[in-house]
Amino acid sequence: MITAVTAALAAFVLAVPGRSLAWAWVPVPGAVLWIGASGLGCLRAHIPGMPVMDLQGANHCLIFIVSFSIPLSGLLVWLLRRACPLRPTLTAVLVGLASASASASLLEICHNFDATASDLLMHALAIAIVVGVNAMMSGRLLSRH
Repeated sequence: MITAVTAALAAFVLAVPGRSLAWAWVPVPGAVLWIGASGLGCLRAHIPGMPVMDLQGANHCLIFIVSFSIPLSGLLVWLLRRACPLRPTLTAVLVGLASASASASLLEICHNFDATASDLLMHALAIAIVVGVNAMMSGRLLSRH
């Protein structure tokens, strides 16, 4: 959730002309903490009685994160469109990171599986897809042209 909030904050700040490019680095500590905590979850011993995610379940995670990120990204782009950011692609990347990390946080509410490497790989793939699509599409939507 820290990554979602800081990425959204950075996107809104960078949408204002004259703001420092250093704001793009604000979500990085939260993302590093998130990735590190998720990776450590894979390294610990399996908890008895807790089901382990198979590849089909990991695919559901991918679908969940991407499908929840679409409306969140759309809302943030709509809110930022009037600001006409000077760096539309960077702003769109931050919007994608904010929406994907918020969706991943929502997934954790109903994610009753022990973390596995394939599960984390699907989460990372989903986040990469959302950020990439936002960079391609929203960058055009946020540009002044």
